[in-house]
Amino acid sequence: MPSSDDDSSILRTEEDVLRPMKERARGTDLRIPPRCFEEMNGEIQRYDPEAQTLQVQFPVETRYENPMRVMQGGFLSAALDNVLGPLSYLVAPPSVTTRLDVRFLRPVTREYDTITVSGTVEDRTDDTLELVVRQVFHVE
Repeated sequence: MPSSDDDSSILRTEEDVLRPMKERARGTDLRIPPRCFEEMNGEIQRYDPEAQTLQVQFPVETRYENPMRVMQGGFLSAALDNVLGPLSYLVAPPSVTTRLDVRFLRPVTREYDTITVSGTVEDRTDDTLELVVRQVFHVE
């Protein structure tokens, strides 16, 4: 059964989402949140443990622009990875991205102040997680 927005299991603050991650990392050399997440100024919006979905907002900054003054694909890919990485850690033991396939449909322009990336666990086996981002969107 899909969870709803009023589901009490949904974590809505960054602190609530990071707390269990930091507890799992205690006694290891893992850094939560990672520097790459902090560098992109990611802000966790919500985590739904039942639906295994994590939503993060990122600012669209001029330092991420390519020569055409749109957000460079590499920074968009990093935003995706900065959602899928923490999501994988919320649902499984620590791992690294072994494959990231991205298809760009339209540019992220200066008209956007932020983008929101929502990642979901698509499939899971004993040794593999398949995580997906179906869309990157801008919330007015």
